[in-house]
Amino acid sequence: MLPVLFIVGPTATGKSSLALSLAIRHQAHILSLDSRQIYRHMSIGTAQPSEEDLSRVPHHFTGELDPAGSWNAFDCFQQVRERIKSLRAEGVPVIAAGGSGLYYSAVVHGIADIPADQETRLRLENRLHAEGKDALFAELQQADPESAQRMDPTKTQRLIRALEVLTFTGKPISWWQRQDPPSPFPFPYKSIGLHLPKPELEASIRKRVESMIRSGLEEEVRHLRSLGFDWTSNCLRTVGYSEWREYFEGKTSQSSVGEQIVIQTRRYAKRQMTWFRRETNIHWLQASDSNLFSLAEKYWTE
Repeated sequence: MLPVLFIVGPTATGKSSLALSLAIRHQAHILSLDSRQIYRHMSIGTAQPSEEDLSRVPHHFTGELDPAGSWNAFDCFQQVRERIKSLRAEGVPVIAAGGSGLYYSAVVHGIADIPADQETRLRLENRLHAEGKDALFAELQQADPESAQRMDPTKTQRLIRALEVLTFTGKPISWWQRQDPPSPFPFPYKSIGLHLPKPELEASIRKRVESMIRSGLEEEVRHLRSLGFDWTSNCLRTVGYSEWREYFEGKTSQSSVGEQIVIQTRRYAKRQMTWFRRETNIHWLQASDSNLFSLAEKYWTE
C-alpha cells in the first residue's frame, strides 16, 4: 500500500492542485492540514476546494466546523491520525495537504496533551482586546521565555494558549511539552514540499488575492458579520478577513484592502517557509516545474 503522502509549503504554491491530481490518479482521499479550511462559511478566504473538486475526490476536514467552533493542533493530531487509520484499514490511499507547519508537525511528530480551561482563555481574550498583544507577549516573555522565543508574536491564538496553560496550571507550556513525549507517526509516510522563487511566489499570491476578491470575498466577510461574528472573533482576526475592518467602517477602499491582504499573505508565506525549513524529512520540488506531477508521483510511489 502507498505510504501516506504529505504535501506542504507556503500558501499559493499549488498544494491543493497537486494533491487533487495525485488523488484522482490513485483514487486517494485528501485530508486538510490547514488551520482554517475546516470552517464553514469561509470557502473563499481559506481557498477551500471548489464544489467540482469536492465531487471528484473525497475531502476531509474541509468546511466541517462552524466558525465559532474550536480546532487546534491537538485536535488535528488526534483526528487526522484517527482518520488516516480508518482509511488505511479500508485500503484507501491518503494525501494530507496544507500550509500549517504547526499542524503538520503535530500529525507527523506528535504533540503533548496539555490541559485547557475555557474560562481562563476567555479572560485572556478579553485582556487581549483591552491591552493588546504586545502587553500579553511581554508577560509571556517574562514568565516563559523559552516559549516566547519560539513564538511568532502575531499569532495571538498561540499567545493566548501559552498564557492559558501558564495561568491555569501554574507551569509554562514548555514544561508540559517536555512531560508528555509525543508519539511518532504510526504509518509509513513521505513528505513533499512545494516552493517558488520569491518573485514567482509574490506574483502567485497577488493573483490569488485578486481572484478571491473577484469571487466574492467581501460578501463572505459580510455574511460572517451577519451571522453575529465581530472583528474580535477568531474567524475575522485572520489574514484575508481582518483587513476588511477599515473598509466596512468607511475608512479605506477595496483596492487598499486587497493590497493589505497581499502584504500580510506574503509575510505569512515567509513564516511558513521558516517553519518548514526546520523539517529535515521534506523532499522539496519547485512548484512551477513543468514535470511537477511526474516528479511528485515518482517520489510517492517508488
